[in-house]
Amino acid sequence: MSWGCGPTGNSKAFAQVELARTNNKAKFQKDYKAYIWLLRLLADEAGVSKQLDASGNGVKTHKWISYAYREVDHVDPYGYLAQMGVSRAQFVHDIQYGVQ
Repeated sequence: MSWGCGPTGNSKAFAQVELARTNNKAKFQKDYKAYIWLLRLLADEAGVSKQLDASGNGVKTHKWISYAYREVDHVDPYGYLAQMGVSRAQFVHDIQYGVQ
């Protein structure tokens, strides 16, 4: 059992992945690529959609979990990703198709 998104989210999660923060842009790019690769792999293993924060089973952010179940107050990863130059639209695309 994972423990990152409250009792409801935890019990529904196949896996939970956290992207570690860094101030180093080169390290971020390496970490981000691995993060996307892992999210895509886990979605395939779980047999769920790679559509981010969509209805039904699929890849969900802390923000989606927070608003859906109201058991945690995390709204990441969007703020951090934006600080590192990754928009929400880019994140959605990368989860769907991988990092090019």
